[in-house]
Amino acid sequence: MQNGGTIGVDYAGLNLMKPLPLLRMPAFGSNRLGFISDNHAQNRVFTAKVVSNSSWNPNSWLNLKTSVGGDYVNTETENTNATGATLPPGAQRVQDAATITATDQQPTAVKTLGVYVQEQAGMRDRLFVTAAVRSDQNSAFGANFQRVFYRRRARRGFFPMKAFSRN
Repeated sequence: MQNGGTIGVDYAGLNLMKPLPLLRMPAFGSNRLGFISDNHAQNRVFTAKVVSNSSWNPNSWLNLKTSVGGDYVNTETENTNATGATLPPGAQRVQDAATITATDQQPTAVKTLGVYVQEQAGMRDRLFVTAAVRSDQNSAFGANFQRVFYRRRARRGFFPMKAFSRN
């Protein structure tokens, strides 16, 4: 039996302050009296995965492999943006501007939880049959949607060509 797992945390943050002061702007357009913007963005991703694999031979001609696992992903994002126009001389902050506009994105979170089980049978190392099911639950599906199931079935056969040749 083999067991394993991984956990990961990723964070990306952006803080961008862009002042375009008075007298450094072109003498035309709506921002010629100075413009400043202050942007903040945060993205966080948390992941976790666990898996367990097991093999056994109930007969000399039959090999069974079982896999069970699950994974979890949580992605969160939030953004804010503030801008100011018509800056007085020496202004370096948005709140110093005569005209201020601000936007704020509500924090969003998308969470996914998935589990699966798979069984593979190998008969005489010639015929392989696989059956599996996976279930996912995602917050993007909505509060009333519980989970979705995915099924998998497969057959593979390997037969030597000498069985069909005539000598």
